[in-house]
Amino acid sequence: LNPENHNAYIMKGWAEADLGKLDEAIETFTIVMQKTTPREDLAYLYYCRGYVSYMNEDFQSAIADYSNAISRSLDSVDPGLFLNRAEAYEMTGQTYMAKQDKDKYQELTSQ
Repeated sequence: LNPENHNAYIMKGWAEADLGKLDEAIETFTIVMQKTTPREDLAYLYYCRGYVSYMNEDFQSAIADYSNAISRSLDSVDPGLFLNRAEAYEMTGQTYMAKQDKDKYQELTSQ
């Protein structure tokens, strides 16, 4: 793959995840993150890696990546990020944090 073609790497990462090669997908997303500078692009890549980390049952990494995706979103945050992070919090027994994120999701989707 051309290292400058971020979209190709993103598609490769999702293909690896679909094939159950979760560690490889996480590595692919990490590689493209290191080559990406626009803040919005990084937000999406943190979402991608967080989603695959959740699938890989690495809930702490998923929480960290979803948090990074939220903080790097410029104008508007995808409410689904809060719901995804809430599910990861629940899997680690952090019910208070999960509730906060669910409440934030409800607030953003009821507008």
